[in-house]
Amino acid sequence: DYGMVAQALAAGLHDLLLKSYALLLAQLEHKHREGGREGRGGLTLQQLWFHLQPALRSLEGLDVLCARVGNKKGGQLLNGLRAAVAGSGDEKSAQSHAFLLEKAAGPYMEMLEGWIYRGVLEDPYCEFMIREEHGLEKENVQEDFNAAYWDARSTVRPEHVFGDLEEFRPKILTTGKYLNVIRECGLDPGVADLGEGRDGALRAMGTGGGGKRMPKLKFSAGKAAVGEAIDVAYRRACCLLLDVVLRQH
Repeated sequence: DYGMVAQALAAGLHDLLLKSYALLLAQLEHKHREGGREGRGGLTLQQLWFHLQPALRSLEGLDVLCARVGNKKGGQLLNGLRAAVAGSGDEKSAQSHAFLLEKAAGPYMEMLEGWIYRGVLEDPYCEFMIREEHGLEKENVQEDFNAAYWDARSTVRPEHVFGDLEEFRPKILTTGKYLNVIRECGLDPGVADLGEGRDGALRAMGTGGGGKRMPKLKFSAGKAAVGEAIDVAYRRACCLLLDVVLRQH
C-alpha cells in the first residue's frame, strides 16, 4: 500500500544500516580484543558508550526522517526526503539523506522514463505525478487529435509532483499524451518504425534517428541532465506525432 518509492526507501535504509553498523561492530570487536591482548581488559562500558555516540546521533536523525515521511508515498515522500537533505545539520546526515533520496527516487524515475519514452504509465500504487483515467468514452482520435478526451484522460497529480521536476511538468504531461495519441493510432512510439520521414525529422530536431536509444533517466545524473532528457523526449514526441498527422493521416 505504501508504494514502490517507499519500498525503495526501505531497501536504502537496510543497506545504510547494515553496512554502517556491521562495520561499527567489527571495529568495536577489534578494539575490545586488542585491549585484551595488551592486558587492558578490552573496552570498558564508558569507552563503548563513547564510541557509540556517532551511531546514536545517526539513528536519531534517521528516526526523525522516518517520522517526517512515514505517512507519505510517491512524489510526496521524495519531497519530504529532499527537505530533509536541505535541512541536515551536519555533513554525515546530509550524505545519508542524499543516499536515501537517490535510492527512493529510482522507481519514480523509471515511471517517468516509461511515460516520456513510450507513453506507458506503470503506476500500480498511484504515486506518480501523472494520473490516467481509463473509464472515459473515447472519441475518434484519428480524426480529432485535439479531442477533449485527451485533456481528461491524462492529468497531473499536484501532490505527487517531485519538486526537482516541477518546472518540467507541462512537457512531461504533454510528451506522454502525444505518445498515447500515436498508440491509439495503432503505432508503437517506443520501438516501431513510423515511416521513412521519421528519421530525417528526428535528426532535424536534434533528437537522433534510426532507432537511437534514449538515455536512461537517473536521479544521480543531476537535475540538468534529467531536464535535458525530458526536453529531448518532448521534441521527439512532437516529431513523431507530426509525422503521423501529416504523412499517415
